[in-house]
Amino acid sequence: MRRLYLTLATLLLALSLAAQSLPTLRVLAIGNSFSEDAVEQNLYELGREAGVNLLIGNAYRGGQGLESHWNVVKKGEAAFEYRKVVGGKLTNKKGVVLDSILTNEPWDIITLQQVSQDAGLYHTYSPYLSQLIQYIRPRITNKNVRYGFHQTWAYSHDAAHQGFANYSNDQQIMYASIVDALQRVMNDNNVLSFYVPSGTAIQNMRTTPLGDHMNRDGYHLDKVVGRYTAACTWVEALTGKSPVGMKFRPANVRPAVASIAQQAAHDAILHPFTVTEQKASFQYVDTCRISVFGSSVAHGTGAKDDQGYAYLYGQQLKQRTQSGASKHPFTISNISVGGNKTSDLLRRYNDLVFDLGRYVVFGLSLGNEGIHGSKNQQAVFERWRDNMLRLIDMARADGKVPVVMNNYGRADFNLKDYSYVRRINLLIHEWDLPSVNVLGAVDDGQGHWPAGYEADTGHPNTLGHREMMYTIPPSLFDALEAGKPLPVRDSSGDITLSRGNTLKFTPEGTVHSFAISLIVKGSDHGRICTLQGNGRNAWIGVNKDHHIYYRSSAGDSIVCPIPLEDKARHTVTLSHRYAQRQTLFFVDADQQVASERMQLTSVSIGDKNGRRTKRHFSEVFFWRSALNADEVMALARGAMLKSSLEVYASLNDEEKLQPRNLAQSLTRLYYVKKK
Repeated sequence: MRRLYLTLATLLLALSLAAQSLPTLRVLAIGNSFSEDAVEQNLYELGREAGVNLLIGNAYRGGQGLESHWNVVKKGEAAFEYRKVVGGKLTNKKGVVLDSILTNEPWDIITLQQVSQDAGLYHTYSPYLSQLIQYIRPRITNKNVRYGFHQTWAYSHDAAHQGFANYSNDQQIMYASIVDALQRVMNDNNVLSFYVPSGTAIQNMRTTPLGDHMNRDGYHLDKVVGRYTAACTWVEALTGKSPVGMKFRPANVRPAVASIAQQAAHDAILHPFTVTEQKASFQYVDTCRISVFGSSVAHGTGAKDDQGYAYLYGQQLKQRTQSGASKHPFTISNISVGGNKTSDLLRRYNDLVFDLGRYVVFGLSLGNEGIHGSKNQQAVFERWRDNMLRLIDMARADGKVPVVMNNYGRADFNLKDYSYVRRINLLIHEWDLPSVNVLGAVDDGQGHWPAGYEADTGHPNTLGHREMMYTIPPSLFDALEAGKPLPVRDSSGDITLSRGNTLKFTPEGTVHSFAISLIVKGSDHGRICTLQGNGRNAWIGVNKDHHIYYRSSAGDSIVCPIPLEDKARHTVTLSHRYAQRQTLFFVDADQQVASERMQLTSVSIGDKNGRRTKRHFSEVFFWRSALNADEVMALARGAMLKSSLEVYASLNDEEKLQPRNLAQSLTRLYYVKKK
């Protein structure tokens, strides 16, 4: 053991000595927030990999350029912040005169830059750049110092910065103007011996499928990939070492994205005045990665070890691949952040782009949006709706396939809050994308978590997260990968089941909460459908008095008081709330309630023992979540409720032998002929 301690101590000492042996390069940037974006993070670590210990200074004045700098310098005003990175640690001292920064270190390199809105207007450089250089040179103690210029970047195409008007609000015009200004600066100032083409590196990145997502607000760099790209450009400009292949990357930058940024920066060094297309260089999107983009519930808060519904679904996907049920190795990448609302996801949308997933699951709620206690709940509702639709459009524009988790309740919601949750979910059901009805699995009927499923006011516990996971069709993403479209309702035909012939399907995996709805005609005595579970079966049938009834798995019977009209179609819906141990039974608008808990395994439609029973079915629906009364009434009015829909069949006798499941799942229906 003593020898082990000595060995470890020797190793640590060797590593320390190795770190101390790197030559130090002292770099001072005189700039603003754009130099902050470029040099204050990532550059030190990249420098070490390039073989130098970078000591980085940033003489910072936010939003200021050459003319403004000169005006305070010539007056000796203490207007700068001295931001300094030593050993990778950032310190900041405010209210500093430039002279004290210039003499604080024997700087090896000093760079200047223009304020962003003037970066492409060459007339704004003179005479201030020359005056600053003349002021700086006699105050530098290192006579071998090198001077350079930092080329900043054009704004994003949709930037709201008022200075964008200098370039007709056109990114290409702004970039070309910045390039032209840099060339003229280098030609007219012999003291400047090099430049850092960060602007070209960022423009290179914009040619990739990552697109115009390099900024966090339209002009400052994205704090992750944008800043990393700039740092890669700086490290090669300072050291001559290409960043391509360097191992360092921030923890939240994927290896593929780091490679893209490194190449874009290197190409900018090679071709600083022209854009280099990057599109053919890398595989940008993981076609089997599902990015979960939401707030704390999506993150997993409330579950043990934060292993919530997204994690659990990821485990299920992994098991499907291992068992051969799926040929696609889908993985979950969770980039959710607690407390987020729709505006937060819009603000950090780049996180989604840089996650490189083909699919995105949006997981947000009206709770975080502020519906509870709001004086204008309609405005909150509309903001969530409009922002979510905007996020969906943005994701599609970036080639992603969006899925939306419907809204859920909270322990502190009142009935008014709950009504807005139900309203937004009705809207989501009919949006043109897959969605998941988590509310139906974790609802006590008043917008709260069911008893025993709550971790705290805003979060379900592990059991609650598991119930939410069960509402996601296991083969949803296999169906999407196969290009299966969204289902469209069609009740124009029907199928006749008689002589003991039935339709049958087996839902995928574990089913807890569920709903089944049948559009049916025929008042013959006998069963309409049978629900097989782990325990006693349940069924829906028509009694001898021509009333539809439900026989629960607990052995109780509830009867619809309205007799059937033999020639009329009826919407018969069963909605089981597993957590609540409750089943809602609907015949058209009539609602009954049964107490039970069942775990469904298969469904048989028709009466296999009713050789004299004849019934007509036009549509079959099966959801992996319970429906509430609002949803059942919407269905009866003709709505297509797509959230958590695992089976939808529009039936007709021509396809009786091979009924098609039009829902976005791989669950199959079978026609079973009575032998």
